[in-house]
Amino acid sequence: MTVTVQPNTGETARNATVTIKCGTISKSFSVTQTGNPPAVIAVESITLDKTNVTLVEGEEVMLTAIVKPENATDKTVTWNSSDASIATVDNGRVKSIKEGTVTIFAKAGEKSATCEVTVSKKVIAVESITLDKAELTLDKGESVTLVATIKPDDATDKTVTWTSSDPS
Repeated sequence: MTVTVQPNTGETARNATVTIKCGTISKSFSVTQTGNPPAVIAVESITLDKTNVTLVEGEEVMLTAIVKPENATDKTVTWNSSDASIATVDNGRVKSIKEGTVTIFAKAGEKSATCEVTVSKKVIAVESITLDKAELTLDKGESVTLVATIKPDDATDKTVTWTSSDPS
């Protein structure tokens, strides 16, 4: 004997009890037919609100991913940096670390988008310069070495240019 069950076209499971009888003997068993899973709607595209960004060391920027279609089944976006020593990315937030260029990748489904991030060196301005001597008297032919102290210690350009009001 063959029992044929019609396909379940709904999304929920159906249960039935099938009883087979032959003379005075019968046998029953339960049948569960699962429903069809909802249709999977694939990601068709992903774009970023920025495709090129320039940052200074230590700055951050937020990238926003736009996944289409709106009703895609799984719109989860995964983020990666081509070089985390230059810039990191966490859920779209890009933090610059050091000078260089990286590509930030956003992926949803089988689609991806990128943003090129250029990080420039942070310029730390000189705030003050002092000399080890405030006044100096020299005899003809004498020389003295002056020492300049530049603050802050981590100033980007500590080049000192020396000039005299009377070179003779």
